[in-house]
Amino acid sequence: MKNSRKDAWTNDEDTILAREVLRQIEEGGTQLDAFQVVGKLLSRTASACGFRWNSTVRKTYEEAIAAAKKRKNDRRKKDSGPIDAIDMRVMIESIKLLYSFAEGEDPRVTDLKKVKNKLENENQQLVSKIKTLQEKFEEISAIFKS
Repeated sequence: MKNSRKDAWTNDEDTILAREVLRQIEEGGTQLDAFQVVGKLLSRTASACGFRWNSTVRKTYEEAIAAAKKRKNDRRKKDSGPIDAIDMRVMIESIKLLYSFAEGEDPRVTDLKKVKNKLENENQQLVSKIKTLQEKFEEISAIFKS
């Protein structure tokens, strides 16, 4: 006489588990989500479903898993087509509008512009000093060479 466990998994339960995991994979969900759904449906813990999947059922469905992942990736590629030129223009205008709004509202932007202007002026003065010093150096070099 065969003693089977009271909580043993049936073939139907394995099929339910596999279908839900494959559906989750294809739709971009996680295996954990599938384990929770199946656990509630079969009155088992998500951990028990995960253990059953990884220890037994997964091996039977390797090809189906690969096919589900491929369908998911194909759908993603199809959904992420090229952006229309009109959409791109609208996006650019929206970004410009947001930038101009932020520029006028945020005092940090104003402060940074002041610092930038100050540094540009300082840079121009230093460039001018370098030019003057180079000219004087050339004059002195010419005097020593003669």
